[in-house]
Amino acid sequence: LNAATGLAEVHLNSTTTFTAIVTGPPAPAGGTVQFNDGLVAVGPSVPLFTAGSVGFAQFTLVTGTNPLTGIDSIHPINAVYSGGTNLFGSFSADSQLKLTPPVKEVCNALDDDKNGAIDDGCDLTLPRDIGGGTIAQILTISGPSGPSGVVSGNNTNDIVVRPGAAITVTANLIRFPDCAGCIRQVYLGIGPNLVNSAPAIPPNGPVCVYSGGVGTTLPGVPTNPWGTAAPALPGIYYVRASSTLDFSCVRATPLGPQDLSLGRIVVQAASTTSIVLSAASIDLGSPVTVTASVLPAPTNPVVLGLANAGVLRLSDGAFTRQGLVDAQGKATFTYTPTGAGPHTLKAEYLGYPASTVFPKEWYAASNVPGGVEQTASLAVRTGSTTSLSLTSGGTPVSTAAVGTTITATVTVAPDDPTFSADGFPVVLSAGGTPIPTIPATPTLTSGTATFTFVAGNLGVATAGASYDLVASFAGATYVRASASGAAANPLTITKANSSSVLTLTPNFINAGQAVTLGATVTGAAFASPDGGTVEFRSGATVVGTATVTAGVATASVVTTSGLLSDAGSYPITATFMGSTNLNPSPATASQTLTVLAAPVTVTLTVPTGALTAGGSGSLTAVMAPVSPPGPGTFSTGCTALTCKVTFSSNEVPILGGGASAVVASGPPNASQATLLLNLLNAGTYTNVVATFSGDAKYAGGASAPPITLVINQAVPVVTVTTPAATALGSTVTLTAAAHVDITG
Repeated sequence: LNAATGLAEVHLNSTTTFTAIVTGPPAPAGGTVQFNDGLVAVGPSVPLFTAGSVGFAQFTLVTGTNPLTGIDSIHPINAVYSGGTNLFGSFSADSQLKLTPPVKEVCNALDDDKNGAIDDGCDLTLPRDIGGGTIAQILTISGPSGPSGVVSGNNTNDIVVRPGAAITVTANLIRFPDCAGCIRQVYLGIGPNLVNSAPAIPPNGPVCVYSGGVGTTLPGVPTNPWGTAAPALPGIYYVRASSTLDFSCVRATPLGPQDLSLGRIVVQAASTTSIVLSAASIDLGSPVTVTASVLPAPTNPVVLGLANAGVLRLSDGAFTRQGLVDAQGKATFTYTPTGAGPHTLKAEYLGYPASTVFPKEWYAASNVPGGVEQTASLAVRTGSTTSLSLTSGGTPVSTAAVGTTITATVTVAPDDPTFSADGFPVVLSAGGTPIPTIPATPTLTSGTATFTFVAGNLGVATAGASYDLVASFAGATYVRASASGAAANPLTITKANSSSVLTLTPNFINAGQAVTLGATVTGAAFASPDGGTVEFRSGATVVGTATVTAGVATASVVTTSGLLSDAGSYPITATFMGSTNLNPSPATASQTLTVLAAPVTVTLTVPTGALTAGGSGSLTAVMAPVSPPGPGTFSTGCTALTCKVTFSSNEVPILGGGASAVVASGPPNASQATLLLNLLNAGTYTNVVATFSGDAKYAGGASAPPITLVINQAVPVVTVTTPAATALGSTVTLTAAAHVDITG
């Protein structure tokens, strides 16, 4: 309560308003205020209204009623706040109120009786003495009716109009019988706050509307109509009249005062409200900030220089709340709806309270013709509960292999079953990462959405990891968003099984050739075998490895060494060793790889020129593979005990079945065996061939075509040895020696 430092004087029998301001922080909400005269209640308690950060309460009464009685009496007025939802109660200091004698209100736009209201009960009764011995018998103010013209009181001397409305003022004049002057000049003007006995100084006027003689006979002489426009600013304006040329008045009583108010024009602005919400939708139990505005902003610098008053009311069905208008024509409310669903909030301008220094008529309430009241829609969402279940093949699952199709069922239950979440989407996620689903955007039907996803896809992509799956409902028009519990639906992803198929290209080869070992590995959805390794085995021995690319692993194995280098039959299997999301696969069914002894060509060569028994020379057999596997030295790996090259004539071994020739290295990609000829007897050898016995890698064979070998007899050298010189007639011994040189 405004605790004045001195006495607040109020006239007896005047309308008085007590206003209590309650402050926090926080902003007060709810509660009542009781005004007291000392310890005696002044009227009933009144509700507290919140306007921004403060609360206010008002109580209006007419002084002179109990307990506020007695001229010159002093009353200690105080206010007691009961407390509200967020503030305790409090009480104000006393304000001293003194009741003074009543004062009559004059129609001059002033609060003459100091009761807080302007011109209440003032007298606009006609006829009226306007000076100069002239009486205004009738005064009429008129104009077009309607939202932009005359609002009420048309064709009277007290009307309500819109700013700038076209109006016409006329009057009928008579004179006092004892004032015989022949000519009168009558001036009319419109102005605010005019002082008695002062001429009209309006923004409009004064205008001379009559100049001439005035008689004493009723209804009098009409003035010329004065057409003008109502002032542009809202407020109270008065039609004032004055008369001059009072030549002869012999009245015993003084003439009446000049320039009295003969009519009143209340310029009233049609108001338009607007309403702005801090959010178009909120959750039940949450507040929304509402800013209500009125245009034009209710100010009036014409009267007393005061501005910014009036009351805006927020309504939502049966709920209402009022707030004082601020300097920008706004009032801010914090509103927490008590029910979910659609709400229509309306901003209403109620005008000025009748008890303020601003007459209520200056600004029309927004619900009168010409006014506009704006509404705003607010969606209030009820709470909801979201649950999630996971199944595969109808069985609840908490573990699934990569590639497994899982069915998710999401149920959203609104707290208030009046409202539905149907038609709105849900999202499945793991660790905040959305999981692709089928369909991509599942929506609720009858409160449930059923859809599938594949383990190993984005969001649940790594085998060996565990995920907490969460179903999220983003909210519906009148249903609040919610999500299932983070730990309610764990899902562990395991590796998927794989399978392999073996291919051999070709499945039989010659020793020394290459074979392509292939394996096609099949995984699962989102479980690729690529990057994994396939081992190719013969029995328990690994004969090759390969990395899987695009589902296929290929190894090229050359059978020049190792297990597959010898001729024979080999069982081959393939085993996939596993990958990030795949388990190893069992070994494939074995396939037989047949390795054949490689065919060999045997080439027999003899020395050029004639051969002599015991002389130099040799037979050479060169063995070379028909299709060598590549650069390098052909080697049979034979020993004298395991394989040999036999030189024969007519299928009879030369040298009488002598020993095999030694197989040794020879030209590139070949081996050779050599038979020295120095041990052969002279003669002709026909159908001579070299026969290779073969080994584990290469097949045996004979040279072709057969050749003929001619060994000539050796010519012996005869040497005679004689003794040294001897005496004639002595017996001497002569020695003759014959020999053949055998090479080697």
